[in-house]
Amino acid sequence: MIGTDILQRVFFIATENDTGTAFTMEHNDIQYLVSAKHIFEDLENDDIFENGNIVEFNIFHDSKWKKIELKGLIHYIEDIDMIVFPLKNDLSPRNKLQISFTEMRVSQDIFFLGFPYGMYTQDIKSVNNHFPIPFVKKGILSAFDHNEITGSIGYLDGHTNPGFSGGPIVYKTIDTNETTIAGIMRGYVIHGGKVDFEEIDDDGKMTLEQFDYDENSGIIEFQNIKHFYEILE
Repeated sequence: MIGTDILQRVFFIATENDTGTAFTMEHNDIQYLVSAKHIFEDLENDDIFENGNIVEFNIFHDSKWKKIELKGLIHYIEDIDMIVFPLKNDLSPRNKLQISFTEMRVSQDIFFLGFPYGMYTQDIKSVNNHFPIPFVKKGILSAFDHNEITGSIGYLDGHTNPGFSGGPIVYKTIDTNETTIAGIMRGYVIHGGKVDFEEIDDDGKMTLEQFDYDENSGIIEFQNIKHFYEILE
């Protein structure tokens, strides 16, 4: 089960043109808000992602959007899909949190949390300080990869949706059954398909055309949480 130790750390965020998920972590007694960098792509200009620049976005709280401005930190490898925001004041309780990418085992259950299509459970009983409660979905760990372009990546067999980007990837360790954050949601691998169809022009001549489309392959990519520490370094 995924309990309040994780649920209370997950937040619904939005930019002008996109929505997604973020979550809190601590390091050296500072709490950070962590999310996927691609959520903020609509804010990019020549220097928006230089380390230390202020990034403006919104966080959903008490049934409304609230503006937040934080210093954004990113990895020196451009395609590592992670952005880290140091917080002056805590956003969530500092529930006990284990962090590890290395204790996962291929084929074990992996959970991911977020706000698909902007959906959530309302905090009616005020158990989450009036923040929305995220969806929880599940897949299985399929494979690992590491390269110089995207950094360290894990793959899940599962089905993610728009809105989960930036959310935590969570599992239970085999030996101790501890809830552990392993990474951050990037998104799904795109499957490109083609559909043939016939089209008749104004002269009545029929031609064979082809329509290209992209769909969810059912393979999920997530970024290794170790990059969080590399960004801070």
